Amino acid sequence: MIVTVTLNAALDVTYEVDGIDWDGVNRVRAVHRRAGGKGVNVARVLAALGQEVLALGLAGGATGEAVLADLAAGGIPAAFTGIAGDSRATLAVCGDDRRTTLFNEPGPEVTAQELVRFMAGYEHALERARAVVISGSLPRGVPAGVYATLAATAARHGVPAIVDADGETLRRAPSGRPAVIKPNADELARAVGAGPGVAAGAEALRGAGAGAVVVSMGADGVLAVTEEGTWRARMPYRVLGNPTGAGDALVAGLTLGLVQGAPWPERLRRAAALGAAAVAAPVAGDFDAPSTPTSIPPSSSSPPPGNRAHPRQETVMPLAGIAGIVRDAPLGVGAFNVIQLEHAEAIVAGAEAAEAPVVLQISENCVRYHGALAPVALASLAVARAAAVPVAVHLDHATDRALVEEAVHLGIGSVMYDASALDDAANVAATAEVTRWCHERGVWVEAELGEVGGKDGVHAPGARTDPGDAAAYVAETGVDALAVAVGTSHAMTTKDAVLDLDLIAELRAAVPVPLVLHGSSGVPDETLRAAVGRGMKKINIATHLNKAFTQAVRDRLAADPAVVDSRKYLKAGRDAVAGEVARLLRLLNGR
Repeated sequence: MIVTVTLNAALDVTYEVDGIDWDGVNRVRAVHRRAGGKGVNVARVLAALGQEVLALGLAGGATGEAVLADLAAGGIPAAFTGIAGDSRATLAVCGDDRRTTLFNEPGPEVTAQELVRFMAGYEHALERARAVVISGSLPRGVPAGVYATLAATAARHGVPAIVDADGETLRRAPSGRPAVIKPNADELARAVGAGPGVAAGAEALRGAGAGAVVVSMGADGVLAVTEEGTWRARMPYRVLGNPTGAGDALVAGLTLGLVQGAPWPERLRRAAALGAAAVAAPVAGDFDAPSTPTSIPPSSSSPPPGNRAHPRQETVMPLAGIAGIVRDAPLGVGAFNVIQLEHAEAIVAGAEAAEAPVVLQISENCVRYHGALAPVALASLAVARAAAVPVAVHLDHATDRALVEEAVHLGIGSVMYDASALDDAANVAATAEVTRWCHERGVWVEAELGEVGGKDGVHAPGARTDPGDAAAYVAETGVDALAVAVGTSHAMTTKDAVLDLDLIAELRAAVPVPLVLHGSSGVPDETLRAAVGRGMKKINIATHLNKAFTQAVRDRLAADPAVVDSRKYLKAGRDAVAGEVARLLRLLNGR
């Protein structure tokens, strides 16, 4: 059992509004009320991840009753100590621009007798605890050294404590010898002074008694300073939304890693993923219990002191990892086709400008153009390794199993095996065999039931994927992603495709793997955004970028007919593609 302590529990109220007029009347679109406070949020996340929890704390008055009622309704076991004062409320106002404003009440006055009653219940709970999370602000009347006392009490019971606090409470917490202290960067600076850097400040808290210090730094990621070494994790793209509860989800990931004995890099993977999932959810402390939080790797890590190797940012990421990043958020992954080196460079440059992960796709047609896979694959992998954002290199529309095997041997981590030209039974058998072979080597597989349109396929007008057929195909083949027919067609040069958005939602509900939209060049921007909102995850775009590249080259040659240096006009095409990739990735990420 994992025990959480919330001495300043709250009723978290979230207002969803179209916009905020600070000088006028604002209409609230939706209202959400739920039990909150940092420890409560940690308990909710851990329970969603299947952990046995017990939420402890202080609660009183009508607000406290609402907190306890919500915990009971949510199936969160709780044993709060009653107090005479009324528990606090918090208010988060979320605008349609995905920005959030927070208002936090100070909390009730707690008497010494009430705190003594809580301590008796706390010691009793520790008898069954594997870990205890002690987090959040303190109500009035509770001494600043209480978290150090709670951590020391847990240590006497042989229970590791994780402390998340601020101010004087944080400064005193290390004396209780907690296993982990988790401040954010501002809290750390307030505790140790503004002079030291983050790593030095974390070391100062460790020197004062903490076993490890994990500092959350917003968009700059998470830094863990431990006895074993120092590691850093960073989400590979900016997540907008409601930050209330995000730090608590991060603490839940750290706690789960602690009780499971996971290595520190794995703890940071889980923590960063859970924190991002909480930000993307509109309601404070909420998140969709992800099935793949641990698949999201940190963008960088440093080895323990004494290892002279320079830490390197690992940006070549299997498509499984990139898909995991967006799986439980209303975001899409852009997958763009490489034809020549300039395309790969442009796509990555656009992704870096958008601060978003991206997929470099190499099609079987591209391989035919170059006469071999290795040159374009190795060049694309080299471009990916030099990127500042996660980049997957993916083999697209491979009909030849030998090509799939060659791609895997070259280091490509995902493939789209296209057996759609075969009849249904043969498609299933061939795809299942390729998938089995790829999975044995850790390679992610995408497939489709039938040919994508525009090239004599099922995405011709009127062709649609049946949700039942799609679910059965995934179950029979074991593929990791499925391309579906919802109204697109390959090689479209006009943006007039009409998508069946309701069908996308039905497919998303029926199919347990990410959905892929092929032929997206013909889809208008707003429809692409809507498709992502309904459940499309991987968005393939090729012809649209080829148009941009070719037009820029034509314009450059027209402007200077005497130019003969190919670098001058190919640069124009490369720059045009980079700009369009950045725009499309922002579109797919709701920015």
